[in-house]
Amino acid sequence: MKDSTFKSCIKFFNSFSKDEIITRKDLIKSVAANGQWTRDTYRNLFFQAGYLEKVGAGKYKLIYKIPENMTTKQITKEAYSSDLLKFLIHLNQGEKNE
Repeated sequence: MKDSTFKSCIKFFNSFSKDEIITRKDLIKSVAANGQWTRDTYRNLFFQAGYLEKVGAGKYKLIYKIPENMTTKQITKEAYSSDLLKFLIHLNQGEKNE
């Protein structure tokens, strides 16, 4: 079974080591999608939730590995939740990724 665009994005980002530069161009080349907006939407949600840090135009760093069982509902909730909740989620993720 083929992965969804969302799951393909998770695998793509998690293929990088922490603090490694990831470009939007690489995302577009590597992840098939029905349209580029879907990939950009997911990239933006991962950024808003704190998994990615923007380091320049079209350039990001992976801050935390994205849980492989993450759902679109969960990432949307994380992306638009309070800063304290984001901190606690990532504190817990940091312990799991070490």
